[in-house]
Amino acid sequence: MLLSGCGSLADGVDHDASRKASLAPPEIHVTPCSTVELVNFPSDAAGAARAALDAACAVRRSQAFAAGAAARDWLPGCSILPLPNRRWVSGASVRDAMADAGARFQLVYENPGAVASTSVGAQRMRIRPERFEGWLSGDPERRAALVNTLVHETTHLISEPGRPGRFRYTDRGHGSWWCPDRDLVSYGLGDLAARTWRAMASEG
Repeated sequence: MLLSGCGSLADGVDHDASRKASLAPPEIHVTPCSTVELVNFPSDAAGAARAALDAACAVRRSQAFAAGAAARDWLPGCSILPLPNRRWVSGASVRDAMADAGARFQLVYENPGAVASTSVGAQRMRIRPERFEGWLSGDPERRAALVNTLVHETTHLISEPGRPGRFRYTDRGHGSWWCPDRDLVSYGLGDLAARTWRAMASEG
């Protein structure tokens, strides 16, 4: 009797092999913002990823997004303790950093244990499958959520100047009373991107 595990189930079918056979081969998708290698995507989800990447790029290149990013100061991250002297960065610096962010990266279709996870050193972004299923559903709110996630994770592709592999913007401290998500670069710009996308979609 075959035991469950390692892709083999009691029915004798190697389901991992079947799943892999349905995956599209890695492909390169180019937008005006980025060259993206799509990894481990089923064919339908790859189509969703291409459309969402195009939408996120259009948002990032819009005047509304640039103006919103530059309109206020942001927190690049916070201490895990409520320290009184938080470090703020100018909106103009964030806007400029986002202009060239993620010039080339991998987008991986997998569950990283959270909605998404990004490595600045490897320039790799992993997003859970449900986000792409949401895009395929056609639900505008679920599409906005994927645009939000893509732009949020793009902030994590930006490294400290002269220090590749070190995040310039982090989620550290998020959700705490001294570090509200609305003030963090990553969460704030993700939300801004979603609002901008909704406005652009409503205009047709």
